[in-house]
Amino acid sequence: MELERATYKTRSIEDKYSQLATIESIKANDWNLNIPRYVDTFEAEESIDLAAISKQLVALEQESQETDKTIAVFCKELGIEPPFTVAGK
Repeated sequence: MELERATYKTRSIEDKYSQLATIESIKANDWNLNIPRYVDTFEAEESIDLAAISKQLVALEQESQETDKTIAVFCKELGIEPPFTVAGK
């Protein structure tokens, strides 16, 4: 709340928070006082390494297949059907 008061009282410009709009700029925006027209609050998102994610997915799939094989062995020992189809069988 302190930032709001200080910004209002001093009419300061704070990046991504406040902007002192002139009458000319307000008029140029058809008298629209919508804040995003005057204050840019955009923040770029962190980039995602799709190649690394793809490698992780492949590794997880291989681990999952190994786990499925282990579960299938346990199911066979118990004399029950596995709840899935084991790859390669």
